Amino acid sequence: MAATETRLLLLGTVMLFEPVNGYQLRRELVSWQV
Repeated sequence: MAATETRLLLLGTVMLFEPVNGYQLRRELVSWQV
């Protein structure tokens, strides 16, 4: 499956559009136990 790729794409998208939300996204990734 491409779960990892999907997460990376989500990360890249958020960092591009809302860099300020990087910390919030990191918390989401931790909650997913990446």
